[in-house]
Amino acid sequence: MCRFFDNYALAAHFLFINDNEVHLQQHIDHTLANLHEAEDYLDEHADEITADEKQGIEAKNDRRKGSIKSFIAEKKDEAQK
Repeated sequence: MCRFFDNYALAAHFLFINDNEVHLQQHIDHTLANLHEAEDYLDEHADEITADEKQGIEAKNDRRKGSIKSFIAEKKDEAQK
């Protein structure tokens, strides 16, 4: 009976890790989509927006790039567990 719980705990651990990796990949995909959407918006509307708006979008994209790097690093860490 103890083996069952040991195996169950081990399986639950792997499922949790896999779930975290899937979750992190979803965050990566979503953030990349937002980044590309913002870049497309800047390309299409560069002459229609103010310099402050453009700077704000670019700053947000810089933060998105940082988040993506963090998500990737965290995903690598999860894969090594």
